[in-house]
Amino acid sequence: MTGTILAPRIAARLLEWNDAPTPLIPRVISMRPKIPLILAYHAVSSKWHSPLAVTEQSFFEQMRVIHERGFVAYTVSELERCRQAGEVAPRSVAITFDDGFASVVRASEIMEHFGFRGTLFIVTHFVATGKALDWFGLPTPSAGSTSQIRSVDWNDVERLASAGWEIGSHTVTHPRLATCDAAMMAEELGASRQTIAQRLGGCEAIAYPYGESELAVANAAGAAGYLVGCTLTGAHLHDRPLLRPRISMSTHDVRLRLRLHLSSASLIARRSAPARAARSLRRERSWLPPLAK
Repeated sequence: MTGTILAPRIAARLLEWNDAPTPLIPRVISMRPKIPLILAYHAVSSKWHSPLAVTEQSFFEQMRVIHERGFVAYTVSELERCRQAGEVAPRSVAITFDDGFASVVRASEIMEHFGFRGTLFIVTHFVATGKALDWFGLPTPSAGSTSQIRSVDWNDVERLASAGWEIGSHTVTHPRLATCDAAMMAEELGASRQTIAQRLGGCEAIAYPYGESELAVANAAGAAGYLVGCTLTGAHLHDRPLLRPRISMSTHDVRLRLRLHLSSASLIARRSAPARAARSLRRERSWLPPLAK
């Protein structure tokens, strides 16, 4: 992990020096990423103390900085079409939300203040049934705060779509797709897309559960009809239409740390050889369903 962490720390120090009244070094780190940013959130809540939740205060600050820096916000599919046409704005960002936590409604209100729309990836089983979100590895809220894992419902989804949001798939039940056989994988990818398309007229994007995807999963997503697929890993191993990497956002991403997240240095570090090596050596996480032996 040392190589993964060291590069961002050096980059952060350079950014800090460049904030001085008289920069001590040339401005070697550009705040204009050549590669579009795709940011990943889950819940936005000041009441749920979970790694999946960003406080409203931090989220507002993140949106404010993105807006002040002149980023153009796209939905994931809009951004993908622009990328394939070679027409991406110099500062481009897609703001995405996984899982379909009901708190995305509050997040949308904050984003609307800055004129931003986002992409919401929903787990269709929970949207349809109204059951609380529940899958392997999902943190359990403390007593009295179970509302934090409530799913959006179709009314929420339709209101967001009417406001210009993109609604993408996060599968039917949120399995680790690499553990699924071909038939189950096709069902999870295809049925969720079909359900969303029937309700809203289309579904072009998917975010893979647990943020991971293999080439076989990406190929299955393409066969199911998706235009773009999103991953979520620290190291960016691939960057192609059905394997678009994202940057995970947290409550702590404010001030200098936020500036780094929005910089070319962050993207370079995530695509570096040390980051890739660290990824290959990483042990299985406790919140991931185990792979078959």
